[in-house]
Amino acid sequence: MIGRLARLLHDVSGARLWLLFALMLAGALAETIGLLSLLPLLFLALGGADDGQWAQWLSASGLRPTLEVVLAIFLAAFALRIALGLARDRLAAQLEAQVEASIGERAAWGLAALPFAEVAIRGRGDMQSLLSFDIPRAGAAASLLVGLASQLALLLVATAAAMLLSPLLTLVGFGAGLLILAIAAPRWIGSQRAGERITALHSEQDAMAQGMFGALKAAKAQGSGDALARSYGARLAAVTKAQAGLEMRQATNRAIIFALSAITIAAMILLGARGLDLELATLGTLLLLFARLIAPVQAMQRMADQLFGLLPAFARALPLLEALAQTSPAPAQPFARLEAEGLALAHDGDTLFEHVHFALAPGEWLAICGASGAGKTGLIDMIAGLQEPNAGSIRVDGEAPGPHWAAGLAYVPQADLILHDSIAANLSIGSSPDEAEMRAMLALVELDRPLDMRLSELGGALSGGERQRLLIARALCRQPHLLLLDESLSALDPAAAAAMIARLRAALPEMAAILITHHDALAQSCDYRVTLGTGSPSG
Repeated sequence: MIGRLARLLHDVSGARLWLLFALMLAGALAETIGLLSLLPLLFLALGGADDGQWAQWLSASGLRPTLEVVLAIFLAAFALRIALGLARDRLAAQLEAQVEASIGERAAWGLAALPFAEVAIRGRGDMQSLLSFDIPRAGAAASLLVGLASQLALLLVATAAAMLLSPLLTLVGFGAGLLILAIAAPRWIGSQRAGERITALHSEQDAMAQGMFGALKAAKAQGSGDALARSYGARLAAVTKAQAGLEMRQATNRAIIFALSAITIAAMILLGARGLDLELATLGTLLLLFARLIAPVQAMQRMADQLFGLLPAFARALPLLEALAQTSPAPAQPFARLEAEGLALAHDGDTLFEHVHFALAPGEWLAICGASGAGKTGLIDMIAGLQEPNAGSIRVDGEAPGPHWAAGLAYVPQADLILHDSIAANLSIGSSPDEAEMRAMLALVELDRPLDMRLSELGGALSGGERQRLLIARALCRQPHLLLLDESLSALDPAAAAAMIARLRAALPEMAAILITHHDALAQSCDYRVTLGTGSPSG
């Protein structure tokens, strides 16, 4: 999973990611040189002579090991470290913002590419949790991976410097580090499992929040709002408890790693002084390096712990992030004949309808009728290409619907998105109408509202009938060849709905339409009718 996260990070960042790694290594090298110069600088400042490794390196370079020379090296190294660190931090901040934005954009395109059946099965609450919780955590996981790389760069450079001073002691320290890693790894897996629990609880919480919003009106009317609040509060408490447990686990992990690191350094000092008889200058320099490594080791442990806690959210988001890339939509093409032959739909082994036949030409309207639960929405979803029939076929001009089919459709479902924005912005979802076109469509559906009127969430400033008129006007802005209305006139009285159908047919004579309705008067406004349970059209 970490490998897939790294590939995603590389795909999003490109060459700038490698530039960031180069800055990390260069900064770590500059910092290590500055640290190595501290001990000889101290010797020289106190009036002593430095005849250790530094003196040999400087002499080999043609420089005298004087206080001024070592001080200049120290200042130059840390000045370079500051400049490289600033460039690294700026680039890292830019990449983090780019990665978060790109992951969110990829998730949106992935959601658009998912089969509708999968989206429907997952439900609104699960999809909301995925977009609002899992996707941001996937971005945080990518940022942690970059942070781990930064700390690893410092660790590698410091280890290489230590190898120059005492290879044997460094190898002992490297072995101790692997042992600490082996101790920490199972605890990281525990963090991952805790993260899986938190991810699942958040999904359940968002699903419950969606249900609460739908049930709130009835609950308040019945005086049973307390029960809803207690149920949601219990779920929220479970999420909080799981999150607190993860944070306690991570704090314990940090304490264990810190203790093991301190013991390791103490043992290495003892080994260097008593077992290897290292010179004081060499031992002091190694001590500086090892002490400096405590911070990155702790940071790596903390980041790894957090990363494993975030991986379950990334795993849930991965199908969206790896979905098909954005493609240019095929242009709409008019059709001459839409045919359905022997359509059947079953759910959980129960047949909802079968043997459904009809044919539709441009300008013709078809009404779909039937009892609740008869599969009316399923039938219209088949026509839209959102659901496969269990039997039968749909043909457009004698062939299976191709990529041009969706571009010529406009679908108004029972509930659709209304932005917390202007009416003009809501009309522009899915198309790019100009102001004249928007006004014409509003007039056609008889919605007398200004284009700059701002709507509240879910269109709360409009009545139920006005919301439906707005959604139909939005669909008409696509200039569709086929209009699909899933009980999209239910909030209008039958006379007003029949009048709208008459206006649409007069103004758009080439547009075909299929509508679901329970009203016989609206069905009579259409050319044909399919009543599920019979399967045959009537006109």
